[in-house]
Amino acid sequence: MLKWVLGLCAALYGILLYFGEPTPEELAAREARELQQVTRSETVALVTQSLSEEEAEPEPAPVLSQTPEPTSEPTSEIESPVLVSASPSTDATAEPTPVVTATTIAEPAPQLETQAEPEQSASAASSNEIWRVTARAVNLRAGPSTNNAVVGRATLNDSAEIIEMLPSGWAKVYILETGTEAFMSAQFLAAPE
Repeated sequence: MLKWVLGLCAALYGILLYFGEPTPEELAAREARELQQVTRSETVALVTQSLSEEEAEPEPAPVLSQTPEPTSEPTSEIESPVLVSASPSTDATAEPTPVVTATTIAEPAPQLETQAEPEQSASAASSNEIWRVTARAVNLRAGPSTNNAVVGRATLNDSAEIIEMLPSGWAKVYILETGTEAFMSAQFLAAPE
């Protein structure tokens, strides 16, 4: 094993000895880079020298003449696109289709509530009832499931205002200490005494 390591080291040394010599172009480029490098102390000296030269001969402040008044360009009215018809008409005597312009404002359709209000369970909390967190640390979630993202953490004896108790065993709470409104498992809440 030692023979192989020594042989490899000798081979690498020979390769670097033969091919490792930089060409004259590489040497010239290296010298040019070394001349271009400026140290911090040299830069400070150059800046100080240039500042003292500027103080010796202050430049006169430029005099501003009156500023020209802005010219107003004629504004052109922007025409809104017009939708003629989506289906081609082959009958030339057909009634014209109504024209819809961009200025026509359609009333948005009233959004129907897609989720029914969850019923409160028999042990539901009344509004503004403050409960206590009974676990050492409880994750506060964005929704009533462990699949929802964790948005905060409640600790032992934190005050939780019950917003809504869900039949699934989750409660929508407002943690008074942190100001976080989120969902947590109702099993980690104790009713006020």
